Amino acid sequence: MRTAILLLTALVSAVLSVEQSSEDLDLFSAEPRAEHSSESPEDQDLFGAGAMVQSVEQSSESTESSEDQDLFSAEPRGEQSSESTEASKDQDSFSAESELLKFGALCSGNPGNRRRGCDGRGYGCGHYGASRAGGKRKHLGLDIVCADGATVYAPFDVVLGGRAVPYTKNNAINDGVNLGRQGLCFKLFYVKPDKYSGTLRKGQRLGKLLPMQSVYPGITSHIHVQMCDKTDPTKYF
Repeated sequence: MRTAILLLTALVSAVLSVEQSSEDLDLFSAEPRAEHSSESPEDQDLFGAGAMVQSVEQSSESTESSEDQDLFSAEPRGEQSSESTEASKDQDSFSAESELLKFGALCSGNPGNRRRGCDGRGYGCGHYGASRAGGKRKHLGLDIVCADGATVYAPFDVVLGGRAVPYTKNNAINDGVNLGRQGLCFKLFYVKPDKYSGTLRKGQRLGKLLPMQSVYPGITSHIHVQMCDKTDPTKYF
């Protein structure tokens, strides 16, 4: 009897052991599936969301880059357009000014403002930029033919701006006057003005030409017209 009980007890224990082992096996095999099933989709979703965020960021960066490019390319066009407009305005203004301001007759006997050509005896030529002193310097004015003692006229409505002299050492022709008009400044040399200040209307007497032949015998007597900034005055004739 006792032996039968022991056998029965052993059998029950074996059966319980097999069932427990089966449950452990099911639990062991189920855990990885559960872990894989619960974690993998979330990880995949998270990875996918991250990729989407990265894509959105790249798209945003691309848009910003495109906007920066448009802004960069637009700015130079705007600046060039502005600079071009300003340059055009300056050119138009300069053109209008030179068209408005033209020298009338400067000297009696030369109503067309004939220019001095080239004289012998080393006196050189009368155009702007002509060589002087054997090429060491240039002629900074334009010479308009005028006889000694001839009347000199205001070439346009002018403001007289004081005395202007061509030489540092005095001589018989070392005199002249500054003329102002429309923001421009001219000098007339070898002229004895009736006055050095005030205003004159175009064609009014300004003075007379000094005796050039006493200083430069044989030269074509003339009025020397020079811009105060030493640029070429030819365009105003």
